[in-house]
Amino acid sequence: MSKLTAAKSTLLIVIVGILSLSALPLQAAIRQQVNPSLTEVNHKHIALTWGDIWERLRRKKGKKGSRGDNKNKLLCLITPGKLRSAYEKGTIKVWGEQPLFLWQGVMEGIEVRHLRSNKLIWSQTLEPTTNRITYQGEELEPEQVYFWRETVPLDTLPTKITFRIMNKEERDRISTELAELESQLETEGASESDIILAQVNYFAERQLWSDALQEAYSVENPSGELADFIAKFEAHNFCPPQGDN
Repeated sequence: MSKLTAAKSTLLIVIVGILSLSALPLQAAIRQQVNPSLTEVNHKHIALTWGDIWERLRRKKGKKGSRGDNKNKLLCLITPGKLRSAYEKGTIKVWGEQPLFLWQGVMEGIEVRHLRSNKLIWSQTLEPTTNRITYQGEELEPEQVYFWRETVPLDTLPTKITFRIMNKEERDRISTELAELESQLETEGASESDIILAQVNYFAERQLWSDALQEAYSVENPSGELADFIAKFEAHNFCPPQGDN
């Protein structure tokens, strides 16, 4: 009888051990599924270069226009707005609450208005050499659509481009993922420039080029590949050929 009891005890221990071992891969899989997309994206981020980002961006087109009847004063509005290409439709969504406005050409001033009401939200006079400025007006509301354009008399019908501040839920999710991305890269010993590159690519993967470019321009004294990227961006003609608009 004692032998039978001992055998049962041994069998029970073996069964428990087998069940424990079989559960390990499942537990590991559960741990890995905390944010699988972020882990997958992180490795992609690290493998990319500023040259890869530029190859995607250089095919994009902004919105072309001119001031009044003077066709020599061409203006190209780049972001925020729908940067499009033959392969990507782009989006008017913006994550940042204070977007960076980028254009090519000369603007005397910039203004932001609510699309539906045409209410003036913010305006700023500009120096002739200025080609970018960060929004400095009142808080922009989630899910609202705005447009920006050069500040000129209304009867000249200036070129304008629309953008929409994304909803709070989506914005909070992106904020969380960016924080996780930065934390993971810091743990892996990534440099500050690698983290900036990863964040730029994160936005680029989602067609959020306004936020991607704002992140690139956030570096106070860019050098190396980032400086080269910015130089290429500023030298490139983003205005579509005549007749594309």
